[in-house]
Amino acid sequence: MRLVRQAFEKNKPADGSVRATVTGRSEAMQENFGYLINAIITAIILVYMVMAVQFESFLHPLTVMFSLPLMSVGVFGMLWLTGMEIDVMSLMGIILLVGIVVNNAILLVDFTNQQRAAGVDKMNSILRAGPLRLRPILMTAFSTTISQVPIALGLSEGAEIRQPMAISVIGGMLTSTLLTLLIIPVMYLVIDDISEKVKSFASRFSSSEEELEDYEAELDDMEPETDNPGGRI
Repeated sequence: MRLVRQAFEKNKPADGSVRATVTGRSEAMQENFGYLINAIITAIILVYMVMAVQFESFLHPLTVMFSLPLMSVGVFGMLWLTGMEIDVMSLMGIILLVGIVVNNAILLVDFTNQQRAAGVDKMNSILRAGPLRLRPILMTAFSTTISQVPIALGLSEGAEIRQPMAISVIGGMLTSTLLTLLIIPVMYLVIDDISEKVKSFASRFSSSEEELEDYEAELDDMEPETDNPGGRI
């Protein structure tokens, strides 16, 4: 469609007597693109809300959500390598990835929180989470990737329609799995350190306000020594 627009803009009459309008399947496809973009945004919001309930925190789900941008490298890179364009099926693959790629980060963050609750310090908890949760993470990634290979290769009848979706899922899973093991522990440390600094500042601010209120109360309780019973100067 972009090539058609470029050819029309190049060869259209200068007087503007001819114009081009998108109709039919192209118009329906543009509308579907808008619907799918809204679906992706809705899926991200719902995933964050579910994780906020699960972790009983607003910060740890934010750490998990950093795994979503990691899949974009693989999705768009794999589409570019295979010579495919972003269409409705590839956007459907991105919607699938929104619910899949966060599982790896959830495993890391949940295990780290369990270790910290058991008395292990923050750094050691993170260092243990990677090796001990590597097997389930790889099992999830490999099972999802292998299941999409026949569709990506177009081995079945009509698979060429679903090829962009399968290629998007494969590329997103490969990059998100690799980068999640590296990026999510770092983001956990960064966000947790910021949270501790904010809590420390808030506690110091509240304690200083309490001290000021106590000091003002002491000043109010003090009576001025204005009486001079002996009449002496």
